[in-house]
Amino acid sequence: MSHDEGVTADVLDLMLAQAYREGASDVHIEPWHDEGCRVRVRMNGRLEMWDAPDVTLKQTVSKLKLRARMDIAERRLPQDGSFQVQLPEGEVFDVRVSSLPTVHGEKVALRLLQNRARHALDELGFDPGQRRLFNSWIEARHGMVLVTGPTGSGKTTTLYAAMLQRREAGLNLSTLENPVEVKLPGINQVEIQPKTGLSFDLALRSVLRQDPDVLMIGEIRDEESAGVAARAALTGHLVLTSLHSESAVGALLRLIDLGVPPQVLATGLRGVVGQRLVETSEGKRAVFECVPMTDGIRQALYQKADVRELSRQARKESIRLLPDVLSDWLERGAVDEQTVDRIICERGMI
Repeated sequence: MSHDEGVTADVLDLMLAQAYREGASDVHIEPWHDEGCRVRVRMNGRLEMWDAPDVTLKQTVSKLKLRARMDIAERRLPQDGSFQVQLPEGEVFDVRVSSLPTVHGEKVALRLLQNRARHALDELGFDPGQRRLFNSWIEARHGMVLVTGPTGSGKTTTLYAAMLQRREAGLNLSTLENPVEVKLPGINQVEIQPKTGLSFDLALRSVLRQDPDVLMIGEIRDEESAGVAARAALTGHLVLTSLHSESAVGALLRLIDLGVPPQVLATGLRGVVGQRLVETSEGKRAVFECVPMTDGIRQALYQKADVRELSRQARKESIRLLPDVLSDWLERGAVDEQTVDRIICERGMI
């Protein structure tokens, strides 16, 4: 290893360790001026600019690809890999690496897999009413429970907490994940590996033959996974899954866009949790909205209601959405107006 490569490795490890400790979900290393690179880190769902290593983009990318057991000579095609980082205090965390060729040079995205994602439900920050409602959903014998929010909002942490709660109930629990972010003892976790032939569809068919009581699908990403999750929820299984969306009611329409018929959604879905991580006067906290599948919301879906109409229907039924919860937090000084305005703007609605 050359001196420059050694310096690059030390700087990268320090940067990744700091990002991990601060709860970052992703680190983006991107082409910048004069063969240099810029670093942006996703904190609380937003990308923040960090100081970049004082070496070239090519050196930085080559070092990351080498550690992730990727082909450093291949710069024309995307690649995936992984490696581990050990903190000075002994904790080890996984880093998933994705490279992408661009006209300016290779871009690398690093997903930091937080071992701290293992929490009990009582530790997440649901208010008592939300906690009782969510509990009723995840203790049902069948149906779908959806957790939604932007990247880095803690969706996987919520799903894992729900699975851990059900683990003690004498049930057969399985997960389908890509990747497995945290290993949970007593739960049958399956990592999707398309390169080796373990596709989502094949893994799901196999898991359903294993007599599961509760099935966690890490994320609905396309029409195939949306349809499979909906069908499993209608055939005697409890399905816990996540979806990238800006709001709980928006997630309902996103599922319909992915091909799930409104009738199937209305019958199979028990409820949706929407969440964000926000900076408060007491530190970083999760804020939640819990939207049950009520008769009124079912009828609104049948009538092809849009996001605003669904939101009005939810409030008509005294369902508190994220802006309502954040308004309460603002009144008691837990968050500032800028935080509330930003989240409402991101949702694109009131």
